Parts: sequence; structure tokens; C-alpha cells
Amino acid sequence: MRHALSTGVDTYGISDHTPLPGDRFNSHRMDMVELDDYHRAIKEAQHAFPDVRVLAGLECEDFEDCRSFYEDEILGQRNFDYLIGAGHFTPLRDQWEDSYFGMTSAAKLRAYSDHVCDLTESSLYLFIAHPDVFGLSS
Repeated sequence: MRHALSTGVDTYGISDHTPLPGDRFNSHRMDMVELDDYHRAIKEAQHAFPDVRVLAGLECEDFEDCRSFYEDEILGQRNFDYLIGAGHFTPLRDQWEDSYFGMTSAAKLRAYSDHVCDLTESSLYLFIAHPDVFGLSS
């Protein structure tokens, strides 16, 4: 934050991978029990640096069954400023597949592309994170 101030930055967003109800995929994100501390740390930064507008954000998987959690708890009750849509997982044949590995067939790439396009059309997310993760596929 001090560096942001020294370079004239007046708005600074902080984001991390959101926890998911039931701690799904928590090897990729914070656990639900960490959310309060994360939110508290952002509030402390807001108070410590009043000359910088510090925004609270979270990077979210677009799991349909989590949307109400994002809307009601994260944006609603906790009053976060923004959400980032992410495609770490791709819906394929009624399951979620890791977007980082095995995205080598046309069907998987199409599913990934469709999912990322859906993210861009959603009003839930301010923007999307790394839409090119399929390029890291092995």
C-alpha cells in the first residue's frame, strides 16, 4: 500500500480465491474459516490507508450452486466491492474438470470457451481472471 501511495495510485483492489461452501476444492483456495480474517485484514488496510480507496474482492468459480452464496453473503452481508469470474474448472459431461490439465481435445476446448464466454456475460463478475488457462494444459 505504501508503494501504491508513492506512485500516485488512488484505488487498490485486493482479491484472493474465494472459499466455497463445504470447502469444495479448498486445495485451490482459502478455507471458509479464513474468510473472516481475510475480510478483517482488508478493512484494516482501508483504515490504515485512508488516502487510498481499498476495494475488497474475491476470485470465484462460476459454479451455479454457489451464485447465491456470492450474491447473498459475499456481496450482500459482507459488502465486498467486486467479484472476479474464474474458469479453473470446466463443466464437461455433467462434472467439473480441471481446466489446467488435459484440455487437448476440441470438445474440452469448446466447453472451456463456452464457459469463459458465459462468465463474460454474467453481471455477477466485474471481470474474468486469466481466460487463457487452457494454454497451460499438458
